[in-house]
Amino acid sequence: MWAVGIIQMLLGVGQFARLVRLIPQTVMTGFVNGLATIIFMAQLESFMVVDWQSSFDDFDANSDGFINEVEITDYLAGQNMASVSHVSSKCFKGADKNGDGVISFDEYQRPGLLLHDYGASHKVYRTLDQGATWTMLLLVIGGMLTVHFFPRITKSVPSSLVAIIVSCFVEHVIFRMALPEEYWTPTVGDMSAEGVNGGLPVFHVPECNLDSEAIGILAPTAISLALVGLIESILTLQLVDEIVEDSTDSAGRCTQECLAQGFANLASAMFQSMGGDAMIGQSTINVKSGGIGRLSTTFAAVMFFAFILVLSTVIELVPISALTGILFMVVIYTFDWSCLPLMIGVDVERALGDLTGKPKEPDTPKSRDSTEPGTPKSRDLLEEAKSEYEIEDFSASSTMLIDSIRSIEPIRNGRASEAVRHRQNRPSKDPLSALASIEEGNSSNWKKAPGKARWEDSFIICLVTLVTVFTNLAVAVIVGVIISALFFAWEIGADINVTSTIDGSNIKTYTVTGPLFFASDRAFKNHFSSVVQDPPQVFIDLTGSSLRDLSALAALAWLGKKYSAAGKACTIRVASDRDLKLIKMFGRRLGSSDVVYVSGSELERQLDA
Repeated sequence: MWAVGIIQMLLGVGQFARLVRLIPQTVMTGFVNGLATIIFMAQLESFMVVDWQSSFDDFDANSDGFINEVEITDYLAGQNMASVSHVSSKCFKGADKNGDGVISFDEYQRPGLLLHDYGASHKVYRTLDQGATWTMLLLVIGGMLTVHFFPRITKSVPSSLVAIIVSCFVEHVIFRMALPEEYWTPTVGDMSAEGVNGGLPVFHVPECNLDSEAIGILAPTAISLALVGLIESILTLQLVDEIVEDSTDSAGRCTQECLAQGFANLASAMFQSMGGDAMIGQSTINVKSGGIGRLSTTFAAVMFFAFILVLSTVIELVPISALTGILFMVVIYTFDWSCLPLMIGVDVERALGDLTGKPKEPDTPKSRDSTEPGTPKSRDLLEEAKSEYEIEDFSASSTMLIDSIRSIEPIRNGRASEAVRHRQNRPSKDPLSALASIEEGNSSNWKKAPGKARWEDSFIICLVTLVTVFTNLAVAVIVGVIISALFFAWEIGADINVTSTIDGSNIKTYTVTGPLFFASDRAFKNHFSSVVQDPPQVFIDLTGSSLRDLSALAALAWLGKKYSAAGKACTIRVASDRDLKLIKMFGRRLGSSDVVYVSGSELERQLDA
């Protein structure tokens, strides 16, 4: 972990956290859905028990019902382990309780044996004919209901803490005093033979011979752990910001998180402790319980320290089912349910109304007149629509405009994913077309307007969710960002458009709109297939375009060479002095006596002169 800590601190110094702005909302949605799925799958193990017979049979090679030391040695040898004889002897002595030279099935079932660590883990789900299954379900459902409904009574006490206390009372006062042992549910103490108690950490400098072979083994693991820790922490920070509705720039806090986490993991390695990062489950519980300041995290750390040192017996009394119920609620709170109806295009409220036979309430005159023209709110919406859709002609009725953009307001109050609210069509400068775009594309509240996300956004959400579940978070986020960038480049690359006109002076003007970069340079070149037929003077207007990369400059160089070879005088007007400076940096490849490059401001200065 010392290597992980150093890498994370270096990434913090290098402002790695600022790259979080490149993570689209679709990837964020896939991240939370993937982690919620992982948490849910992990809780299912609470309903599993060890299949002792299958584990015992792995060692019992001759199937005589007993395990001897030779069978243990043969099993470990098949696992390609080092020091097989020493390990097998130690495992055998620890399991042979009565010293008769063999291990019986009853002896093998004793918890905490070293032999269990080297055997295969076989687990099966509890069945409904077991009494503990029903009592566990009772505690799980009771814990979920407590976490969800107790805050409606009071928020002065965390609902998760109340759920744990109530579950402990029911388990130890009712179940274990009034019911047979088969109805008892496992507790934290039952899951660990040595308990959860511990002592103070001891300082120890890691000893490692850092040769090329050791670095080759450590580096991939350390880099992977560092990236997983930082990405999960930064995205958890973004999620918490959404829950508490904090819209401030979190770049500084993300950098602080990188440095703090790196230092903590480095210190953990120096004290032979396990490293860690921000955990979305605990963060969600903390924020939902009202802990949004530094005091809450400090108190959690102090109490965790106290539980390990002196209060371990209290923790060991907590039923596993209580924790499972709490984490099931974390899954419900974490998963972004709003993306599902948007992905499948279903109006959930209307569908539920059809199932229950309850018709959907129509809009009342009061609701339609809730925003009247001339009020401050309506003026804000007018200005927002005018800025977003570049509407210049407001000759259409302002009342019609207000009614059409009313659906913008619910966006500000929900947590629905921004990325799955993309407009299906590009904004139009025509007022009526813009109104239709607002009405159809920006109605993000799926309960009121049945929209559907683009298939690209739905694909990315599903992809990141699956990759998170089956690989790790770092791989999922990187894959999601790459796929999102490819989709964006493909879509924006199709926006290049070239039109041509010839004026009375026999000067042909090409007007280019849309960004010019690697994804659109081919389409740009295809519009200049008639260079030979063009008049002697050609003017190319790029003020509606922008030069983004070397591919754009190479396309201009190709165009300039074609006009020079044809003996045509060509003037290329770029959008700004920045583009002109970029052209000059490209050097002689753009140079030609017949091609002149000017910026819009420079051309205006020449005309004024």
